[in-house]
Amino acid sequence: LPIGVVVENSADAWPLAGPAKADLVFEEPVEGSITSYLLFFDASTTAAEIGPVRSARPYFVDWTEGLGAMYAHVGGSPAALNLIAGKKTFRDLNEYWNGWAFWRAAMRAAPHNVFTRTELLLQAAGKKAYVPGDFRAWYYRDAPTSTSAISVTSTITVPYEGIYRASWNYDSKNNDYIRYRNGKPLTDADGSTVRAKNVILIQTDATVLDD
Repeated sequence: LPIGVVVENSADAWPLAGPAKADLVFEEPVEGSITSYLLFFDASTTAAEIGPVRSARPYFVDWTEGLGAMYAHVGGSPAALNLIAGKKTFRDLNEYWNGWAFWRAAMRAAPHNVFTRTELLLQAAGKKAYVPGDFRAWYYRDAPTSTSAISVTSTITVPYEGIYRASWNYDSKNNDYIRYRNGKPLTDADGSTVRAKNVILIQTDATVLDD
């Protein structure tokens, strides 16, 4: 069962726990110049700490449903909570009603202090009898060999504002991309560098739903 977890990216929440361990990551603007992450973990992936966990948003719900995943979050926007309530088969895990699957870190100030881990999330999925839904996996070309020619974009920049400016720099030694935030490599709270084999950028429109 894939598991999706909302992790905020407010500067007040740094350093984050989980982006370097996740199998799939969505990053998107949420309000003002701040972005947020939706981290997906395969059932075989282990992460001892994930967070800070924050609120649901409608697009998080759509992406989670598309992957047939469970969705871990703390509350949410009115639009997101209404969307979840209207779905009979959505695999929801709201901290408000399932506090045992999360904890609040004493060394963090609220609301940036809610964390979880894959062990607790898998226990929650089992307790609720959630099973994977049907989805079509993405397919990628084979990794290049030492004799194959490949054209690679060396730097990918996402023009988020101010300190949230995002970029991916290609590492030829490991054949992957290192995530940079505001010009510096992004690392998890445990020091692990955030890397990705595949980076996809989506340009779309955004609409403010409430005040």
